[in-house]
Amino acid sequence: MRLAVFVCLFMNILFATIVFYTYMVWSRYWQSVARARPPNYISAEYIAELRRRREQQAAARRPPRTAAPYVFHPAERIEHHRAATVAQLRRVQLDWKMQRAANKYGVKFSGRRDQAAGSRSAEELLCALRRASVRTLTAADEPFATIGLGKYFPSLAPFEGRTFNSCAVVASAGSLLNSALGAEIDSHDAVVRFNNAPTQNYELDVGSKTTLRLLNSRVLSEPQFDFLGSAMYRDISLVAWDPSRYDGDLKQWYNSPDFPVFTAYFERRLMLPDEDFHLLDPSSLWSVWNFLQTHTYTSVLPNPPSSGFMGIALMLERCDWVDVYEFVPSLRMTKRCHYYDTEENEFCTLGAWHPLATEKLLALKMNHASDREVFERGVLRLKGYSQLDCG
Repeated sequence: MRLAVFVCLFMNILFATIVFYTYMVWSRYWQSVARARPPNYISAEYIAELRRRREQQAAARRPPRTAAPYVFHPAERIEHHRAATVAQLRRVQLDWKMQRAANKYGVKFSGRRDQAAGSRSAEELLCALRRASVRTLTAADEPFATIGLGKYFPSLAPFEGRTFNSCAVVASAGSLLNSALGAEIDSHDAVVRFNNAPTQNYELDVGSKTTLRLLNSRVLSEPQFDFLGSAMYRDISLVAWDPSRYDGDLKQWYNSPDFPVFTAYFERRLMLPDEDFHLLDPSSLWSVWNFLQTHTYTSVLPNPPSSGFMGIALMLERCDWVDVYEFVPSLRMTKRCHYYDTEENEFCTLGAWHPLATEKLLALKMNHASDREVFERGVLRLKGYSQLDCG
């Protein structure tokens, strides 16, 4: 009996010893492995830098994009495109859906339509547009002067006291993609762009120079545009617009803007008081709209003019010549809305909310460039007001 107890005790001790020894050997093995493994000193910054280097290496392996060779299209094709474009714009003007559009802004045109509009020269139309008078708000405008906000408006109008020989007004049309017009655009003395249209990564087609950016009030007020934070809106002149009612005054507009434009405007003026940042007088929108209606036989869509047309009207005052890129669709025309996104909708070009069809038809009448320049290269050329004798 004693022998059996002894054997059992011996076997238990032996088993425990084997288990303990195995544990010690296994533990020391993993400690040595841990000591041999390098410590984790890789920071998030190092990983980001490594990723950036790999992207640069990948970009270096890709062949650089170069300007496409210029292709001359036959005169017959240009003429056919011109006729088709004009016919399409006129159809949009006459579309019954647009004629019955909701009159949100209470537009009541009381002027007289020009019966000789079809025979007016480019100079006569430009002089009529000059009389439309595009202006920005000043410290003396009410109700801003009375409530102490007038002091936040710049003391000078945009580019007041300055003139330019040539200016480029660059539309955001999708047909600018692969145009290789960037160097030509940048050669102008001043370049106007619109809303959130970028230049980075699109320099070959649209250039990199920006002198002024014209913004609608959505860009100022909606967070996806990052108006207060984005570098896109820094170190340039800015003009923002928001529509009022057709017969409204500034007090009514201040109390009921289309978008909360004043919150963003005055916040930025406090943040960057020396910035050249202006608010367009909303009556200027309707003054330009009156110009469109006066010189058009059909009823014009009762909504404000586009940023593009307002940019043209603004720069004609300061520039001897204004070149407008892809405002009237060239042979590169696609359904793509903007060169910087993939949305497709032909009414981005033809107009569904702004009276774009009327704007483009009148811009063609005011144009001094050849059909090849307009419809092949996508460049309208307008005489600045300084080149006119308006009497």
